[in-house]
Amino acid sequence: MPSYDPAKNNTVIIVGFPYRILVEPVVRNHLDEPIEGCFDPDKALISISKASTTDMMNETLLHEILHGVSDATQASLTEDQVYRISRALYASGVRPGVVFGKKDCKKD
Repeated sequence: MPSYDPAKNNTVIIVGFPYRILVEPVVRNHLDEPIEGCFDPDKALISISKASTTDMMNETLLHEILHGVSDATQASLTEDQVYRISRALYASGVRPGVVFGKKDCKKD
């Protein structure tokens, strides 16, 4: 699993490359629709919606990390495949290791 280093300003390392984690009030897709999270390889950035619960933020982060793994390994996973794999991993107890503070999310 990617590593998290709080000294590096909320960064995960995915297949050797650092990606900054940004918690935003609202994350929007290319159609300007609100979404839970977004992986942007060009900016080395993972954006997570602040409107989510802690559990949802962690599940979303795991989902976005899988997009990063898919991108880095040229696996070309579809959105549905990333969704299914991240849900299965999360249901199996896999957590990305990032601790979101109370200031970042709503109460669960």
